[in-house]
Amino acid sequence: MRENTKFIVAEVNKLLGRNYNVIYFNSLSAEELLQVLKEVLIKIQDQNVNASDTKNETPEETSIYILSILRVLHYHPQTDPGLIRGDPDTIHPILTWLLSNTDTVRKRVYLSRFLVKLEVADEYLGDPEVSALYEQYASLIDKFKAVHKEREIGRKAVTIRIEKMKTKAESGMHLLNAAQALRTEKDKERDLALQEEQEREIISRLQTNLQRLERELEILKKDTNEVTVQSLLQRLSEVITVQTIVASEKLPAEIHGRKNHIKALTAVKQYPYLSPDQITTLRNKLDTVGKEIQNLIELKISKSHVDKIEPFRQQAAAVANIKRNVLEKLEKTTGSLEELQGKLQEKCELSKMAVEDVIPKGDELKKYINRLKTRGTLYKHCKSELAWLNAENSVLHRTAAILENQYNQYNQAKERLETVRKNTPANFTQENASSMNLQLSRDISAFRSRLVPLISEVQNLRGKCREFEQKQEKAKKAQNEVESSMNTSINNLQSELESRKAKMAKDPVISDPGKKIKEELNSAIQAEETKLKNLMLEKERLKQTIVVNEKQTQMWNDVLS
Repeated sequence: MRENTKFIVAEVNKLLGRNYNVIYFNSLSAEELLQVLKEVLIKIQDQNVNASDTKNETPEETSIYILSILRVLHYHPQTDPGLIRGDPDTIHPILTWLLSNTDTVRKRVYLSRFLVKLEVADEYLGDPEVSALYEQYASLIDKFKAVHKEREIGRKAVTIRIEKMKTKAESGMHLLNAAQALRTEKDKERDLALQEEQEREIISRLQTNLQRLERELEILKKDTNEVTVQSLLQRLSEVITVQTIVASEKLPAEIHGRKNHIKALTAVKQYPYLSPDQITTLRNKLDTVGKEIQNLIELKISKSHVDKIEPFRQQAAAVANIKRNVLEKLEKTTGSLEELQGKLQEKCELSKMAVEDVIPKGDELKKYINRLKTRGTLYKHCKSELAWLNAENSVLHRTAAILENQYNQYNQAKERLETVRKNTPANFTQENASSMNLQLSRDISAFRSRLVPLISEVQNLRGKCREFEQKQEKAKKAQNEVESSMNTSINNLQSELESRKAKMAKDPVISDPGKKIKEELNSAIQAEETKLKNLMLEKERLKQTIVVNEKQTQMWNDVLS
Protein backbone atom coordinates (compact mmCIF):
# COMPACT_ATOMS: atom_id res chain seq x y z
CA MET A 1 0.00 0.00 0.00
CA ARG A 2 2.84 2.36 0.85
CA GLU A 3 4.49 1.69 -2.52
CA ASN A 4 1.21 2.50 -4.30
CA THR A 5 0.99 5.74 -2.34
CA LYS A 6 4.53 6.69 -3.32
CA PHE A 7 3.74 5.92 -6.96
CA ILE A 8 0.53 7.99 -6.79
CA VAL A 9 2.30 10.95 -5.15
CA ALA A 10 5.14 10.91 -7.69
CA GLU A 11 2.80 10.70 -10.69
CA VAL A 12 0.40 13.35 -9.32
CA ASN A 13 3.30 15.75 -8.72
CA LYS A 14 4.54 15.11 -12.24
CA LEU A 15 1.10 15.47 -13.84
CA LEU A 16 -0.32 18.39 -11.85
CA GLY A 17 2.94 20.14 -10.94
CA ARG A 18 2.43 19.78 -7.18
CA ASN A 19 4.86 19.20 -4.32
CA TYR A 20 3.00 16.54 -2.34
CA ASN A 21 4.77 14.09 -0.09
CA VAL A 22 3.41 10.81 1.24
CA ILE A 23 2.52 12.16 4.70
CA TYR A 24 0.75 15.23 3.37
CA PHE A 25 -1.08 13.20 0.73
CA ASN A 26 -2.33 10.73 3.33
CA SER A 27 -3.53 13.64 5.49
CA LEU A 28 -5.76 15.07 2.75
CA SER A 29 -9.46 15.27 3.55
CA ALA A 30 -12.14 13.46 1.59
CA GLU A 31 -13.13 16.58 -0.38
CA GLU A 32 -9.50 17.39 -1.20
CA LEU A 33 -8.88 13.81 -2.32
CA LEU A 34 -11.94 13.94 -4.58
CA GLN A 35 -10.69 17.27 -5.91
CA VAL A 36 -7.28 15.72 -6.71
CA LEU A 37 -8.96 12.83 -8.52
CA LYS A 38 -11.11 15.25 -10.51
CA GLU A 39 -8.09 17.38 -11.45
CA VAL A 40 -6.23 14.26 -12.59
CA LEU A 41 -9.17 13.31 -14.81
CA ILE A 42 -9.39 16.84 -16.22
CA LYS A 43 -5.64 16.86 -16.93
CA ILE A 44 -5.83 13.50 -18.68
CA GLN A 45 -8.72 14.81 -20.81
CA ASP A 46 -6.69 17.95 -21.70
CA GLN A 47 -9.51 20.26 -20.65
CA ASN A 48 -9.02 23.91 -19.71
CA VAL A 49 -11.09 24.29 -16.54
CA ASN A 50 -10.47 26.86 -13.81
CA ALA A 51 -9.62 25.47 -10.38
CA SER A 52 -12.04 27.90 -8.72
CA ASP A 53 -14.94 26.46 -10.74
CA THR A 54 -14.11 22.92 -9.68
CA LYS A 55 -13.70 23.87 -6.01
CA ASN A 56 -17.12 25.53 -5.87
CA GLU A 57 -18.86 22.24 -6.71
CA THR A 58 -20.37 20.02 -4.04
CA PRO A 59 -18.96 16.54 -3.29
CA GLU A 60 -22.07 14.96 -4.85
CA GLU A 61 -21.55 16.84 -8.12
CA THR A 62 -17.86 15.97 -8.11
CA SER A 63 -18.58 12.28 -7.49
CA ILE A 64 -21.21 12.26 -10.27
CA TYR A 65 -18.69 13.80 -12.68
CA ILE A 66 -16.02 11.25 -11.66
CA LEU A 67 -18.42 8.32 -12.03
CA SER A 68 -19.51 9.49 -15.49
CA ILE A 69 -15.89 9.77 -16.65
CA LEU A 70 -14.99 6.39 -15.15
CA ARG A 71 -17.98 4.84 -16.89
CA VAL A 72 -16.69 6.20 -20.19
CA LEU A 73 -13.23 4.80 -19.38
CA HIS A 74 -14.76 1.36 -18.63
CA TYR A 75 -13.65 1.40 -15.01
CA HIS A 76 -16.22 0.40 -12.38
CA PRO A 77 -15.26 1.07 -8.76
CA GLN A 78 -16.12 -1.62 -6.25
CA THR A 79 -17.96 0.64 -3.81
CA ASP A 80 -19.68 3.74 -5.13
CA PRO A 81 -20.61 5.05 -1.65
CA GLY A 82 -16.91 4.98 -0.77
CA LEU A 83 -16.23 7.18 -3.76
CA ILE A 84 -18.93 9.62 -2.71
CA ARG A 85 -17.53 9.78 0.84
CA GLY A 86 -13.99 10.26 -0.49
CA ASP A 87 -12.70 7.02 0.98
CA PRO A 88 -8.93 6.60 0.29
CA ASP A 89 -9.38 2.82 -0.09
CA THR A 90 -11.63 3.54 -3.08
CA ILE A 91 -9.84 6.56 -4.57
CA HIS A 92 -6.26 5.23 -4.35
CA PRO A 93 -6.93 2.22 -6.64
CA ILE A 94 -8.62 4.55 -9.12
CA LEU A 95 -5.61 6.86 -9.12
CA THR A 96 -3.25 3.90 -9.40
CA TRP A 97 -5.15 2.56 -12.40
CA LEU A 98 -5.35 5.97 -14.08
CA LEU A 99 -1.70 6.89 -13.55
CA SER A 100 -0.33 3.46 -14.48
CA ASN A 101 -2.44 3.24 -17.69
CA THR A 102 -2.18 6.83 -18.86
CA ASP A 103 -1.81 6.01 -22.56
CA THR A 104 -4.82 3.70 -22.55
CA VAL A 105 -6.89 6.22 -20.62
CA ARG A 106 -5.97 9.03 -23.01
CA LYS A 107 -6.90 6.86 -25.96
CA ARG A 108 -10.28 6.01 -24.43
CA VAL A 109 -10.91 9.67 -23.64
CA TYR A 110 -10.11 10.59 -27.24
CA LEU A 111 -12.45 7.91 -28.58
CA SER A 112 -15.21 8.85 -26.14
CA ARG A 113 -15.42 12.31 -27.70
CA PHE A 114 -16.58 10.71 -30.93
CA LEU A 115 -18.18 7.40 -29.92
CA VAL A 116 -20.33 8.28 -26.90
CA LYS A 117 -23.76 9.07 -28.30
CA LEU A 118 -25.79 12.01 -27.13
CA GLU A 119 -29.10 11.07 -25.55
CA VAL A 120 -32.13 12.62 -27.26
CA ALA A 121 -35.64 12.31 -25.88
CA ASP A 122 -38.17 10.24 -27.81
CA GLU A 123 -40.59 13.14 -28.23
CA TYR A 124 -37.91 15.11 -30.08
CA LEU A 125 -37.04 12.13 -32.22
CA GLY A 126 -40.63 12.22 -33.50
CA ASP A 127 -39.70 15.33 -35.47
CA PRO A 128 -38.50 14.24 -38.95
CA GLU A 129 -35.69 16.81 -39.09
CA VAL A 130 -34.37 15.85 -35.66
CA SER A 131 -34.59 12.16 -36.47
CA ALA A 132 -32.77 12.70 -39.79
CA LEU A 133 -30.01 14.61 -38.02
CA TYR A 134 -29.75 11.91 -35.36
CA GLU A 135 -29.49 9.21 -38.02
CA GLN A 136 -26.79 11.22 -39.78
CA TYR A 137 -25.01 11.58 -36.43
CA ALA A 138 -25.20 7.80 -35.85
CA SER A 139 -23.91 7.09 -39.37
CA LEU A 140 -20.97 9.43 -38.79
CA ILE A 141 -20.14 7.57 -35.57
CA ASP A 142 -20.19 4.28 -37.47
CA LYS A 143 -17.91 5.77 -40.14
CA PHE A 144 -15.53 6.95 -37.43
CA LYS A 145 -15.46 3.46 -35.94
CA ALA A 146 -14.64 1.93 -39.32
CA VAL A 147 -11.93 4.48 -40.06
CA HIS A 148 -10.43 4.05 -36.60
CA LYS A 149 -10.35 0.28 -37.00
CA GLU A 150 -8.66 0.60 -40.37
CA ARG A 151 -6.17 3.01 -38.86
CA GLU A 152 -5.42 0.63 -35.99
CA ILE A 153 -4.95 -2.24 -38.43
CA GLY A 154 -2.61 -0.12 -40.54
CA ARG A 155 -0.67 0.98 -37.47
CA LYS A 156 -0.28 -2.61 -36.33
CA ALA A 157 0.88 -3.62 -39.80
CA VAL A 158 3.41 -0.79 -39.81
CA THR A 159 4.71 -1.73 -36.35
CA ILE A 160 5.04 -5.36 -37.44
CA ARG A 161 6.89 -4.27 -40.56
CA ILE A 162 9.18 -2.07 -38.50
CA GLU A 163 9.93 -4.95 -36.15
CA LYS A 164 10.70 -7.19 -39.10
CA MET A 165 12.99 -4.56 -40.57
CA LYS A 166 14.73 -4.22 -37.22
CA THR A 167 15.29 -7.97 -36.99
CA LYS A 168 16.62 -8.02 -40.54
CA ALA A 169 18.86 -5.06 -39.79
CA GLU A 170 20.24 -6.70 -36.64
CA SER A 171 21.29 -9.73 -38.65
CA GLY A 172 23.05 -7.47 -41.16
CA MET A 173 24.93 -5.12 -38.80
CA HIS A 174 28.26 -6.36 -40.12
CA LEU A 175 27.10 -5.31 -43.58
CA LEU A 176 26.32 -1.86 -42.21
CA ASN A 177 29.80 -1.60 -40.70
CA ALA A 178 31.29 -2.77 -43.97
CA ALA A 179 29.23 -0.16 -45.83
CA GLN A 180 30.51 2.55 -43.48
CA ALA A 181 34.09 1.41 -44.00
CA LEU A 182 33.49 1.32 -47.76
CA ARG A 183 32.09 4.85 -47.64
CA THR A 184 35.15 6.13 -45.76
CA GLU A 185 37.47 4.40 -48.22
CA LYS A 186 35.55 5.89 -51.14
CA ASP A 187 35.86 9.32 -49.55
CA LYS A 188 39.60 8.80 -49.19
CA GLU A 189 39.79 7.62 -52.79
CA ARG A 190 37.88 10.70 -53.92
CA ASP A 191 40.24 12.94 -51.95
CA LEU A 192 43.26 11.22 -53.47
CA ALA A 193 41.77 11.56 -56.95
CA LEU A 194 41.23 15.27 -56.40
CA GLN A 195 44.77 15.65 -55.08
CA GLU A 196 46.11 13.74 -58.09
CA GLU A 197 44.17 15.98 -60.45
CA GLN A 198 45.54 19.04 -58.69
CA GLU A 199 49.09 17.72 -58.98
CA ARG A 200 48.53 17.07 -62.68
CA GLU A 201 47.39 20.65 -63.19
CA ILE A 202 50.51 21.91 -61.40
CA ILE A 203 52.70 19.65 -63.57
CA SER A 204 51.01 20.92 -66.75
CA ARG A 205 51.62 24.53 -65.68
CA LEU A 206 55.27 23.79 -64.95
CA GLN A 207 55.65 22.05 -68.31
CA THR A 208 54.23 25.06 -70.16
CA ASN A 209 56.62 27.36 -68.27
CA LEU A 210 59.50 25.03 -69.09
CA GLN A 211 58.60 25.00 -72.79
CA ARG A 212 58.41 28.80 -72.83
CA LEU A 213 61.82 29.10 -71.17
CA GLU A 214 63.29 26.57 -73.59
CA ARG A 215 62.00 28.59 -76.55
CA GLU A 216 63.51 31.77 -75.11
CA LEU A 217 66.80 29.93 -74.58
CA GLU A 218 66.84 28.74 -78.19
CA ILE A 219 66.17 32.27 -79.42
CA LEU A 220 69.03 33.57 -77.30
CA LYS A 221 71.32 30.83 -78.61
CA LYS A 222 70.47 31.72 -82.19
CA ASP A 223 71.13 35.36 -81.46
CA THR A 224 74.52 34.52 -79.94
CA ASN A 225 75.42 32.41 -82.96
CA GLU A 226 74.42 35.11 -85.42
CA VAL A 227 75.99 38.01 -83.52
CA THR A 228 79.54 38.96 -84.68
CA VAL A 229 81.84 41.93 -84.24
CA GLN A 230 81.07 43.26 -87.69
CA SER A 231 77.29 42.99 -87.19
CA LEU A 232 77.54 44.71 -83.84
CA LEU A 233 79.69 47.49 -85.36
CA GLN A 234 77.24 47.85 -88.23
CA ARG A 235 74.28 48.11 -85.86
CA LEU A 236 76.17 50.56 -83.70
CA SER A 237 77.10 52.71 -86.72
CA GLU A 238 73.46 52.70 -87.87
CA VAL A 239 72.29 53.78 -84.45
CA ILE A 240 74.97 56.49 -84.33
CA THR A 241 74.02 57.85 -87.76
CA VAL A 242 70.36 57.92 -86.83
CA GLN A 243 71.06 59.66 -83.57
CA THR A 244 73.44 62.19 -85.23
CA ILE A 245 70.81 62.99 -87.86
CA VAL A 246 68.23 63.43 -85.16
CA ALA A 247 70.62 65.59 -83.11
CA SER A 248 71.94 67.69 -86.01
CA GLU A 249 68.85 68.18 -88.14
CA LYS A 250 65.61 67.30 -86.44
CA LEU A 251 66.23 68.57 -82.97
CA PRO A 252 67.64 71.99 -84.07
CA ALA A 253 64.70 72.46 -86.44
CA GLU A 254 62.25 71.58 -83.68
CA ILE A 255 64.09 73.86 -81.26
CA HIS A 256 64.09 76.70 -83.81
CA GLY A 257 60.37 76.21 -84.45
CA ARG A 258 59.60 76.17 -80.75
CA LYS A 259 61.66 79.34 -80.23
CA ASN A 260 59.85 81.10 -83.07
CA HIS A 261 56.53 80.00 -81.61
CA ILE A 262 57.58 81.35 -78.21
CA LYS A 263 58.70 84.64 -79.79
CA ALA A 264 55.41 84.95 -81.59
CA LEU A 265 53.50 84.26 -78.40
CA THR A 266 55.57 86.81 -76.46
CA ALA A 267 55.06 89.36 -79.22
CA VAL A 268 51.35 88.73 -79.18
CA LYS A 269 51.41 89.03 -75.41
CA GLN A 270 53.19 92.42 -75.56
CA TYR A 271 50.73 93.88 -78.06
CA PRO A 272 47.71 95.72 -76.68
CA TYR A 273 44.20 94.49 -77.21
CA LEU A 274 43.32 94.31 -80.90
CA SER A 275 39.83 95.01 -82.06
CA PRO A 276 38.23 93.01 -84.89
CA ASP A 277 38.75 95.94 -87.28
CA GLN A 278 42.46 96.05 -86.55
CA ILE A 279 42.72 92.28 -87.07
CA THR A 280 41.04 92.57 -90.48
CA THR A 281 43.41 95.41 -91.50
CA LEU A 282 46.43 93.35 -90.47
CA ARG A 283 45.16 90.38 -92.46
CA ASN A 284 44.70 92.61 -95.51
CA LYS A 285 48.26 93.95 -95.13
CA LEU A 286 49.55 90.38 -94.82
CA ASP A 287 47.75 89.40 -98.00
CA THR A 288 49.16 92.36 -99.89
CA VAL A 289 52.72 91.60 -98.69
CA GLY A 290 52.31 87.96 -99.72
CA LYS A 291 51.15 89.02 -103.18
CA GLU A 292 54.09 91.38 -103.55
CA ILE A 293 56.53 88.61 -102.60
CA GLN A 294 54.94 86.29 -105.13
CA ASN A 295 55.18 88.93 -107.83
CA LEU A 296 58.83 89.56 -107.05
CA ILE A 297 59.61 85.83 -107.25
CA GLU A 298 57.87 85.56 -110.60
CA LEU A 299 59.68 88.63 -111.86
CA LYS A 300 63.03 87.21 -110.79
CA ILE A 301 62.32 83.91 -112.50
CA SER A 302 61.28 85.65 -115.71
CA LYS A 303 64.32 87.92 -115.80
CA SER A 304 66.96 85.33 -114.83
CA HIS A 305 68.28 82.72 -117.20
CA VAL A 306 67.69 79.00 -116.82
CA ASP A 307 69.02 77.85 -113.45
CA LYS A 308 71.02 74.62 -113.84
CA ILE A 309 71.19 73.99 -110.10
CA GLU A 310 67.39 74.01 -109.62
CA PRO A 311 66.89 70.22 -110.20
CA PHE A 312 69.55 69.45 -107.65
CA ARG A 313 67.88 71.76 -105.21
CA GLN A 314 64.58 70.03 -105.75
CA GLN A 315 66.19 66.63 -105.23
CA ALA A 316 67.83 67.85 -102.05
CA ALA A 317 64.49 69.19 -100.81
CA ALA A 318 62.82 65.84 -101.63
CA VAL A 319 65.56 63.94 -99.80
CA ALA A 320 65.20 66.26 -96.82
CA ASN A 321 61.43 65.66 -96.78
CA ILE A 322 61.93 61.90 -96.97
CA LYS A 323 64.46 62.08 -94.16
CA ARG A 324 62.06 64.14 -92.08
CA ASN A 325 59.20 61.67 -92.65
CA VAL A 326 61.43 58.72 -91.79
CA LEU A 327 62.54 60.40 -88.58
CA GLU A 328 58.93 61.10 -87.60
CA LYS A 329 57.99 57.50 -88.35
CA LEU A 330 60.97 56.30 -86.31
CA GLU A 331 59.89 58.47 -83.40
CA LYS A 332 56.35 57.08 -83.53
CA THR A 333 57.63 53.51 -83.77
CA THR A 334 59.95 53.96 -80.78
CA GLY A 335 57.06 55.43 -78.75
CA SER A 336 54.76 52.52 -79.60
CA LEU A 337 57.60 50.08 -78.85
CA GLU A 338 58.13 51.59 -75.42
CA GLU A 339 54.38 51.44 -74.73
CA LEU A 340 54.20 47.78 -75.77
CA GLN A 341 57.23 46.96 -73.65
CA GLY A 342 55.55 48.58 -70.64
CA LYS A 343 52.38 46.54 -71.20
CA LEU A 344 54.47 43.40 -71.64
CA GLN A 345 56.25 44.11 -68.37
CA GLU A 346 52.92 44.53 -66.55
CA LYS A 347 51.57 41.28 -67.99
CA CYS A 348 54.76 39.45 -67.04
CA GLU A 349 54.42 40.69 -63.47
CA LEU A 350 50.77 39.63 -63.38
CA SER A 351 51.64 36.18 -64.74
CA LYS A 352 54.39 35.81 -62.14
CA MET A 353 51.93 36.73 -59.40
CA ALA A 354 49.40 34.22 -60.76
CA VAL A 355 52.03 31.49 -60.94
CA GLU A 356 53.37 32.32 -57.51
CA ASP A 357 49.89 32.08 -55.88
CA VAL A 358 49.67 29.66 -52.98
CA ILE A 359 48.19 26.38 -54.19
CA PRO A 360 46.01 24.61 -51.58
CA LYS A 361 47.66 21.60 -50.09
CA GLY A 362 46.20 18.23 -49.18
CA ASP A 363 44.95 19.13 -45.69
CA GLU A 364 43.32 22.35 -46.85
CA LEU A 365 41.74 20.51 -49.75
CA LYS A 366 40.35 17.90 -47.35
CA LYS A 367 38.91 20.64 -45.14
CA TYR A 368 37.31 22.27 -48.15
CA ILE A 369 35.82 18.95 -49.30
CA ASN A 370 34.51 18.20 -45.81
CA ARG A 371 32.92 21.63 -45.64
CA LEU A 372 31.26 21.01 -49.00
CA LYS A 373 29.97 17.66 -47.74
CA THR A 374 28.48 19.20 -44.62
CA ARG A 375 26.84 21.91 -46.68
CA GLY A 376 25.44 19.29 -49.06
CA THR A 377 24.02 17.18 -46.24
CA LEU A 378 22.54 20.29 -44.61
CA TYR A 379 20.97 21.29 -47.92
CA LYS A 380 19.47 17.82 -48.38
CA HIS A 381 18.14 17.83 -44.83
CA CYS A 382 16.57 21.27 -45.25
CA LYS A 383 15.09 20.24 -48.60
CA SER A 384 13.52 17.10 -47.13
CA GLU A 385 12.21 19.07 -44.15
CA LEU A 386 10.71 21.66 -46.49
CA ALA A 387 9.01 18.91 -48.52
CA TRP A 388 7.65 17.39 -45.31
CA LEU A 389 6.36 20.79 -44.18
CA ASN A 390 4.66 21.34 -47.54
CA ALA A 391 2.98 17.94 -47.30
CA GLU A 392 1.93 18.67 -43.72
CA ASN A 393 0.60 22.05 -44.80
CA SER A 394 -1.52 20.46 -47.53
CA VAL A 395 -2.85 17.89 -45.03
CA LEU A 396 -3.68 20.64 -42.55
CA HIS A 397 -5.44 22.66 -45.25
CA ARG A 398 -7.52 19.64 -46.20
CA THR A 399 -8.30 18.93 -42.53
CA ALA A 400 -9.28 22.58 -42.01
CA ALA A 401 -11.63 22.41 -45.01
CA ILE A 402 -13.24 19.21 -43.68
CA LEU A 403 -13.63 20.70 -40.21
CA GLU A 404 -15.10 23.88 -41.65
CA ASN A 405 -17.63 21.84 -43.62
CA GLN A 406 -18.54 19.87 -40.52
CA TYR A 407 -18.82 23.10 -38.54
CA ASN A 408 -21.20 24.55 -41.13
CA GLN A 409 -23.32 21.38 -41.01
CA TYR A 410 -23.36 21.60 -37.23
CA ASN A 411 -24.48 25.24 -37.37
CA GLN A 412 -27.27 24.35 -39.80
CA ALA A 413 -28.43 21.55 -37.53
CA LYS A 414 -28.26 23.90 -34.56
CA GLU A 415 -30.35 26.50 -36.39
CA ARG A 416 -32.94 23.86 -37.24
CA LEU A 417 -33.11 22.77 -33.62
CA GLU A 418 -33.49 26.40 -32.53
CA THR A 419 -36.37 26.92 -34.95
CA VAL A 420 -38.01 23.74 -33.65
CA ARG A 421 -37.58 24.93 -30.06
CA LYS A 422 -38.96 28.37 -30.86
CA ASN A 423 -42.02 26.94 -32.59
CA THR A 424 -42.83 24.60 -29.71
CA PRO A 425 -45.09 26.22 -27.05
CA ALA A 426 -43.78 26.98 -23.59
CA ASN A 427 -46.13 24.57 -21.77
CA PHE A 428 -45.39 21.69 -24.14
CA THR A 429 -44.55 18.50 -22.24
CA GLN A 430 -44.69 14.81 -22.91
CA GLU A 431 -47.92 14.38 -20.89
CA ASN A 432 -50.01 17.07 -22.59
CA ALA A 433 -48.63 16.49 -26.10
CA SER A 434 -51.60 14.37 -27.27
CA SER A 435 -54.19 16.74 -25.78
CA MET A 436 -52.49 19.74 -27.39
CA ASN A 437 -52.39 17.97 -30.74
CA LEU A 438 -56.15 17.22 -30.49
CA GLN A 439 -56.87 20.83 -29.54
CA LEU A 440 -54.80 22.07 -32.49
CA SER A 441 -56.63 19.75 -34.91
CA ARG A 442 -59.99 20.97 -33.57
CA ASP A 443 -58.96 24.59 -33.95
CA ILE A 444 -57.80 23.92 -37.50
CA SER A 445 -61.13 22.27 -38.42
CA ALA A 446 -63.07 25.18 -36.85
CA PHE A 447 -61.02 27.68 -38.82
CA ARG A 448 -61.65 25.71 -41.99
CA SER A 449 -65.43 25.70 -41.38
CA ARG A 450 -65.31 29.46 -40.84
CA LEU A 451 -63.27 30.02 -43.96
CA VAL A 452 -65.66 28.14 -46.32
CA PRO A 453 -68.48 30.80 -46.36
CA LEU A 454 -65.92 33.57 -46.44
CA ILE A 455 -64.26 32.02 -49.46
CA SER A 456 -67.63 31.67 -51.28
CA GLU A 457 -68.48 35.27 -50.43
CA VAL A 458 -65.10 36.42 -51.68
CA GLN A 459 -65.68 34.57 -54.95
CA ASN A 460 -69.07 36.33 -55.39
CA LEU A 461 -67.48 39.67 -54.64
CA ARG A 462 -64.79 38.96 -57.19
CA GLY A 463 -67.50 38.33 -59.81
CA LYS A 464 -69.20 41.63 -58.93
CA CYS A 465 -65.85 43.37 -59.08
CA ARG A 466 -65.29 42.04 -62.58
CA GLU A 467 -68.80 43.27 -63.63
CA PHE A 468 -68.09 46.74 -62.21
CA GLU A 469 -64.78 46.84 -64.03
CA GLN A 470 -66.52 45.95 -67.31
CA LYS A 471 -69.14 48.68 -66.73
CA GLN A 472 -66.37 51.14 -65.95
CA GLU A 473 -64.61 50.29 -69.21
CA LYS A 474 -67.87 50.76 -71.19
CA ALA A 475 -68.55 54.11 -69.47
CA LYS A 476 -65.04 55.29 -70.28
CA LYS A 477 -65.52 54.36 -73.93
CA ALA A 478 -68.91 56.19 -74.09
CA GLN A 479 -67.40 59.24 -72.43
CA ASN A 480 -64.57 59.32 -74.93
CA GLU A 481 -67.03 59.02 -77.84
CA VAL A 482 -69.23 61.84 -76.48
CA GLU A 483 -66.23 64.09 -75.93
CA SER A 484 -65.01 63.49 -79.46
CA SER A 485 -68.49 64.19 -80.97
CA MET A 486 -68.84 67.35 -78.88
CA ASN A 487 -65.45 68.58 -79.95
CA THR A 488 -66.29 68.02 -83.63
CA SER A 489 -69.70 69.77 -83.35
CA ILE A 490 -68.18 72.71 -81.49
CA ASN A 491 -65.50 73.03 -84.12
CA ASN A 492 -68.12 72.94 -86.90
CA LEU A 493 -70.23 75.63 -85.19
CA GLN A 494 -67.21 77.82 -84.65
CA SER A 495 -66.21 77.51 -88.29
CA GLU A 496 -69.79 78.28 -89.44
CA LEU A 497 -69.96 81.29 -87.12
CA GLU A 498 -66.68 82.60 -88.45
CA SER A 499 -67.91 82.20 -92.04
CA ARG A 500 -71.17 84.07 -91.29
CA LYS A 501 -69.26 86.88 -89.61
CA ALA A 502 -66.99 87.12 -92.61
CA LYS A 503 -70.00 87.38 -94.99
CA MET A 504 -71.60 90.06 -92.88
CA ALA A 505 -68.40 92.03 -92.82
CA LYS A 506 -68.08 91.82 -96.62
CA ASP A 507 -71.71 92.98 -97.33
CA PRO A 508 -72.02 96.53 -95.89
CA VAL A 509 -75.54 97.03 -97.28
CA ILE A 510 -77.05 94.57 -94.91
CA SER A 511 -77.31 96.44 -91.63
CA ASP A 512 -79.46 93.87 -89.88
CA PRO A 513 -78.56 90.23 -90.58
CA GLY A 514 -82.04 89.16 -89.82
CA LYS A 515 -83.84 87.77 -86.91
CA LYS A 516 -84.31 84.42 -88.53
CA ILE A 517 -80.63 83.64 -88.81
CA LYS A 518 -80.02 84.97 -85.33
CA GLU A 519 -82.76 82.83 -83.86
CA GLU A 520 -81.50 79.77 -85.68
CA LEU A 521 -78.04 80.34 -84.39
CA ASN A 522 -79.25 80.99 -80.84
CA SER A 523 -81.39 77.87 -80.86
CA ALA A 524 -78.51 75.80 -82.19
CA ILE A 525 -76.19 77.23 -79.56
CA GLN A 526 -78.68 76.57 -76.76
CA ALA A 527 -79.22 73.01 -77.96
CA GLU A 528 -75.51 72.39 -78.00
CA GLU A 529 -75.12 73.98 -74.57
CA THR A 530 -77.82 71.74 -73.13
CA LYS A 531 -76.11 68.73 -74.68
CA LEU A 532 -72.83 69.88 -73.21
CA LYS A 533 -74.36 70.31 -69.75
CA ASN A 534 -75.92 66.87 -69.92
CA LEU A 535 -72.63 65.36 -70.97
CA MET A 536 -70.80 67.14 -68.15
CA LEU A 537 -73.33 65.82 -65.65
CA GLU A 538 -72.91 62.34 -67.10
CA LYS A 539 -69.16 62.75 -66.78
CA GLU A 540 -69.39 63.75 -63.10
CA ARG A 541 -71.69 60.84 -62.39
CA LEU A 542 -69.29 58.43 -64.10
CA LYS A 543 -66.38 59.83 -62.09
CA GLN A 544 -68.27 59.28 -58.84
CA THR A 545 -69.16 55.76 -59.93
CA ILE A 546 -65.50 55.06 -60.80
CA VAL A 547 -64.33 56.32 -57.41
CA VAL A 548 -66.88 54.17 -55.59
CA ASN A 549 -65.95 51.12 -57.66
CA GLU A 550 -62.24 51.68 -57.02
CA LYS A 551 -62.85 51.91 -53.27
CA GLN A 552 -64.87 48.70 -53.31
CA THR A 553 -62.20 46.97 -55.39
CA GLN A 554 -59.51 48.06 -52.93
CA MET A 555 -61.60 46.85 -50.00
CA TRP A 556 -62.17 43.45 -51.61
CA ASN A 557 -58.50 43.15 -52.43
CA ASP A 558 -57.66 43.88 -48.79
CA VAL A 559 -60.16 41.25 -47.67
CA LEU A 560 -58.75 38.68 -50.08
CA SER A 561 -55.16 39.37 -49.11
